[in-house]
Amino acid sequence: MVKRKAFTLAETLVALSIIIMFGSLITIGTRMMRQTQTQAVQTMTTQRVLRALIILESPDAAYQLVTCHADVVSLRSQTKQQDYLLLVKRQRLVVTTMQSGQIVLLNQVKQAKFQRLSDRRIGITIFCTTGQKVYEEVTLY
Repeated sequence: MVKRKAFTLAETLVALSIIIMFGSLITIGTRMMRQTQTQAVQTMTTQRVLRALIILESPDAAYQLVTCHADVVSLRSQTKQQDYLLLVKRQRLVVTTMQSGQIVLLNQVKQAKFQRLSDRRIGITIFCTTGQKVYEEVTLY
């Protein structure tokens, strides 16, 4: 009887099932890594927004809300007796004075929507150029 050097059907099926299991494990691992990365980027964006908006909540500046429109907020500093505008300018969220100076609070901002919640509170929805959307409430002191 002549012996052939070939794989049997059972050996081939076992090898294919092992390859399929490894492929599915790699696919699941990649999906989990992407989800983790997306969550990390969203957390970093939220933290950046919080750090930027903390300037507005500073008791040292003592900002007072004058007017609030969908695209711009007018503020008045009680300590410096100066008027400011909070708006998006050249993909940056800035606080600008009526004269000329400005403070950049946040970069990579596509759009910001402002909403007056009370005499001292503003709701700010920030749309980043990366596609993320962050909503924060700011209390002025």
